[in-house]
Amino acid sequence: MSLIDFLRRIPIFGGLEDAELGRVATYLRGKTYRAGEVIMREGEQAKELFIVRQGEVEIFKDVGVDLEEARIALLGEGQCFGEMSLIDIMPRSASVRALTETEALSLSYSDFRALCCGPTETFTLLVMNIAREISRRLRLADSLLAEYNIHSRSARGGVGSSQP
Repeated sequence: MSLIDFLRRIPIFGGLEDAELGRVATYLRGKTYRAGEVIMREGEQAKELFIVRQGEVEIFKDVGVDLEEARIALLGEGQCFGEMSLIDIMPRSASVRALTETEALSLSYSDFRALCCGPTETFTLLVMNIAREISRRLRLADSLLAEYNIHSRSARGGVGSSQP
């Protein structure tokens, strides 16, 4: 499958014409990661977005002093991570590790900014698509937190519990 065909399937590039996808493709850099290799670490300076071209990665957060980790998500072909780095300037909010040999494409913040100098519609659509992806993930996190809160209160005898 050509790179343009691959990019056409990625939600953050939705609505971009082939010529625009070709322009984006000139900025993408590919790298292969070994199974178990950390691609990015929580707390690092964020500077690029990644797209899984092949393989599987896990997103996780450190949750304890004993080096405990909590898995947040599993991502595979066509899914992206690190998109927040193109929107804000905060450190990485989670870590990502390759679970299998993984090929990923990256788009650096500086290259993303270079796309800003092209057609305004392309850059605007790309930013809106990234915002939609971040919003989708926030809605999912909100739902999971609400579900956890309901279960947590039930276990303690709160809402939904038959305990007095």
